Amino acid sequence: MRICIVGKYPPIEGGVSAQTYWTARGLAARGHEVHVVTNAFEVSGEYRIELSSNDEAHLEPRFPETGGSVRVVSPAPLDRRKHAHIPMANPFVSKLAGAAAAVVEEHGCEAIITHYLEPYGVAAHLAALWTGVPLYLRHAGSDLDRLMRDRDLATTYRRVLTSATAVVTSRALLTRFLGLGVDRAALRDCPPFAIPDDFSPDTAPMDAEELSTLAGRPVDPSVPMIGVYGKPGRPKAPTT
Repeated sequence: MRICIVGKYPPIEGGVSAQTYWTARGLAARGHEVHVVTNAFEVSGEYRIELSSNDEAHLEPRFPETGGSVRVVSPAPLDRRKHAHIPMANPFVSKLAGAAAAVVEEHGCEAIITHYLEPYGVAAHLAALWTGVPLYLRHAGSDLDRLMRDRDLATTYRRVLTSATAVVTSRALLTRFLGLGVDRAALRDCPPFAIPDDFSPDTAPMDAEELSTLAGRPVDPSVPMIGVYGKPGRPKAPTT
């Protein structure tokens, strides 16, 4: 099956980006042809994962044994001369929607999957509307709560949610989506996914050269080093 995914993706940090990555990789491992449309490479340094040269190959994995693959498509980065308009903004939705529609039409994609409403769900909704391809939408927490508290955004998101072929959510939120007008038959449970064995605590650690590259300075392997797996930075604004 040929699938277009519109969403966060590494080097964007965070849970949604990780889930999109493992979803794309898992589908490809099962033999699907996956095209990921993302603006990940426009993410600011504050929210960017530092990738080594060895990591880049993981962004577009191929599985010869099943024939599956992942291909990443990135819209053109902001060019203030080419994209200038008033008031000035990076036209993320328009760029992602156009890129996704082009991918669907060029490769004959049979489904569009999107994760996170802004800007990905809105862009994917437009691409699905233009191409007639089914849209499978998954939300997160902040977009459903914090962003949806804005009246204008809520109107947009409600249109996107009610027109999707399927909305992936948790059972605890079924009543909320029914109240928004989403058809009960369109609501789906979040699917589980497994992380491959080579991404495990038993994987060989990075050597001093790799660590030095990531740290941006020489690393002394004789000095104890503490690694933290997580998303450093300011805490998210409360949603209540």
